[in-house]
Amino acid sequence: MTPRNAELREMASACKDLSDTERLVFEAQYARHRRDPAIATILSVVFNVTGVDRFYLGQVGAGFAKLFTLGGFFIWAFVDLFIIRRITAEQNATAIRDICAHIAEAR
Repeated sequence: MTPRNAELREMASACKDLSDTERLVFEAQYARHRRDPAIATILSVVFNVTGVDRFYLGQVGAGFAKLFTLGGFFIWAFVDLFIIRRITAEQNATAIRDICAHIAEAR
């Protein structure tokens, strides 16, 4: 299953009970919070030891740690090349759940 398919499946299950207005609010909020796995991968490849990929994902602490340790002495940077898409997909799924939870609380 690709990260995009998992993301779409998560959105469908989370948004099934939303009204049209709530769905519009969800789409606007999610557009602000979603991170593209392809961009994260490119950043991870091009700027591997600088932590730019982690900054892009909003993980500022991890970004600084990766920057100051040269990608965990290149080990962390190498591992990130393989897992950055999964991390991005997990972060997007968390954003979906959080936005839907906030919308449900506002009812």
